[in-house]
Amino acid sequence: MAENYEVEVEGEGSTEIEIVDDTPEQDRNATPLKSDPSEIPDDEIKQYSENVKKRIQHLKHGYHDERRAKEEAQREREAAIAYAKQIADENAKLKEKLTTGESTLIKTMQFATEKELTEAERLYKEALESQDSERILNAQKALNVAMRCRMIAWSMSRPPMCASPSDD
Repeated sequence: MAENYEVEVEGEGSTEIEIVDDTPEQDRNATPLKSDPSEIPDDEIKQYSENVKKRIQHLKHGYHDERRAKEEAQREREAAIAYAKQIADENAKLKEKLTTGESTLIKTMQFATEKELTEAERLYKEALESQDSERILNAQKALNVAMRCRMIAWSMSRPPMCASPSDD
């Protein structure tokens, strides 16, 4: 029998955690003792023989060991759920930072390339007005570089055509 916990985190979708009950099949529907074996009165224990007293102590010890094991398992389960939630939250934050960083990089690159293109166009106009062939050639090269940078910036701002929607 498995318990499903759904953990909501900021960002896309949700994370599902499955907790599997590894209790043996024959022990799953067993009913617990109705009374606590440690609740045997001390005056009743005094009437028993030494072997019976040892057996009672052994049973008490086993009972407490089992209780401690259950408490530890519960703490581990809670810690695992908390850890999974923490990791999912951290993952969502990192995805958000990545998206923000990418958009900032693209905007900065687009701005820089537009500025470079404007400057290259200005130099080209000045070179044409001066009719200096060397300046025209250099301005044309700068214009070509600026246009290539602009195309690269433009292609980075578009989502890739072959990316599948399941790549998160």
